[in-house]
Amino acid sequence: MSKKINLEFFNRNTLKVAEDLIGKIIVRKYNGKLLKIRIIETEGYLGVKDKASHSYNGKITERTKVMFGSYGKTYIYLIYGMYHCLNFVTEEEGVGAAVLIRGGKIVKGMDTAAFLRYNKKYKDLNNYQRKNITNGPGKLTMALNLTKKDNDKFLNSKDLYLEDDGYNDFEIGRGKRVNIDYAEEAKDYLWRFYLKE
Repeated sequence: MSKKINLEFFNRNTLKVAEDLIGKIIVRKYNGKLLKIRIIETEGYLGVKDKASHSYNGKITERTKVMFGSYGKTYIYLIYGMYHCLNFVTEEEGVGAAVLIRGGKIVKGMDTAAFLRYNKKYKDLNNYQRKNITNGPGKLTMALNLTKKDNDKFLNSKDLYLEDDGYNDFEIGRGKRVNIDYAEEAKDYLWRFYLKE
């Protein structure tokens, strides 16, 4: 039996949240469609002291202000001018911490996700497309139809929330975060979590 995850889940240490999100399900409703994607990879960004974080040194901008606000909200931004990244704000107001959702596996709404990613039904995808449907942060947001218009939204809204279906039969791996070579010593922190397969 699935249960909706309470916002208080996010009012904790960011790395603990990042680890505990593995195996949980993002539920997305839009245009009468229902999508469910199990989270299989996350990265923690720990606020003002983390050189890889957008909030490093307490830098508050129009883009980053949501990171310093209420926990349990979405922080969605654009990279390379074309890909959206989904983050969940963690800890108390003013900390500036969040968890990036790096990858997932579709558990409901396969055809909807395939259409959003490739404009095809899932059965018409080739093996490469199937493998790459939600295995990166930009791919995941495309499959969920999430953009900057969904930024700063509480994760208990009617069209976007998280579920725990009790799935816990897996091991969690840790590693370095991806594409942050500029972040000096922070590039080596083992703040990426993933479901071992």
